[in-house]
Amino acid sequence: MTQSRSQQAEASLALPLREQAARAAAGDPLPSAAYLHPDMFAFEQSELFAPSWHFVAHTSEVPLPGTWKRVDVCGESILIVRGADLTLRALYNVCRHRGVALVEGERGRLGAFECPYHGFLYELDGRLRAGAQRRIGGDVDCASASLVPVALQEWHGLLFVSVEESEPIAFETAMKGTPPWLARAPLAEIARVYGDVHEVAANWKVLAENFQESDHFVKVHPQLEARTPTSEARTWNGEGIWLGGLMDFAEGVETVSTSGTRMTRPFLAAPEDRTRVSDSFMFPTLLTSLQPDYLLTYRLDPLTPLRTRIHFDIYLHRSFSGDTNALDDLVGWWQIVNRQDRDICEKQQTGLSSRGYQPLRLGNREEGLAQFHGLLRRAYLGARDRREK
Repeated sequence: MTQSRSQQAEASLALPLREQAARAAAGDPLPSAAYLHPDMFAFEQSELFAPSWHFVAHTSEVPLPGTWKRVDVCGESILIVRGADLTLRALYNVCRHRGVALVEGERGRLGAFECPYHGFLYELDGRLRAGAQRRIGGDVDCASASLVPVALQEWHGLLFVSVEESEPIAFETAMKGTPPWLARAPLAEIARVYGDVHEVAANWKVLAENFQESDHFVKVHPQLEARTPTSEARTWNGEGIWLGGLMDFAEGVETVSTSGTRMTRPFLAAPEDRTRVSDSFMFPTLLTSLQPDYLLTYRLDPLTPLRTRIHFDIYLHRSFSGDTNALDDLVGWWQIVNRQDRDICEKQQTGLSSRGYQPLRLGNREEGLAQFHGLLRRAYLGARDRREK
């Protein structure tokens, strides 16, 4: 009797994750269960995503005292806020009294956070303002009732958070293998000029794999293939949790956009990085693409085994004049490319649950996928080891 796909997934997961990883040879694909099964997703949420550092904003997005940005990370609503003392903090967006969210929306500016349920007031640094006891007719120790903080780190103007309370990955370790083109770029001097949030009916690993290869350009992105030919793509071997790839421009192309020129956009990449696209992946959720004149970031927010939210942002040098045509030259282009990626990834996700999907070994042109799978398996093993201590 033929096993159903769900039965096959169960059988695959019956093997300890450590054994699956240990016996996998280089080039072996992941089992379909890795993209489908709720148990695998739950394991990744608690053991991969929670201890990791997740990019959430640039310092330019919270420039003044009281400015805040709300972000969702690992199922948690988090506030990134600039305090009256100009210090940046990350706080859980949850009132300590009854658990109601303090703010909705994506961003704003306030003098204090007021709970919409009972009116508890919190200072910008998270401290509960005196007088809360009058709201409920009881004693409240304001000193011990602050909003719960979230670990926050800054790197060249980029802000990262981790929701792990006990042992997050050391931030210095996470950033150790940062690609040189990012380190050379003046990232502290960029500003967000466009953002979009959309959902894709696909597992987060499908999206990461799509980012890690360019052979699909010919069929899926013919306009990208004309700007950055797949024949000019090469994999960059990073350290730690960083992967990357480089793609040289076709003759006559200055940058990836509708016009293929920079128009009025200032250079952002260092001089030695201006003849190509430099892509990098900070495992497990940050995808970046540095162009000569702008930076793209894609933050993956896995929602279910079969659905991922993507936070897409475009950053330019802060000296950009605001030229509408030069901005439209980028936004229109990437709206098309992102839609193409969404459509093909959703089609792949559908096929992964078919009995007819019997994965083939990766080819030698798919080394970017092999790198990702290797990193993923090492992460599975490390998580398993931590659990068994």
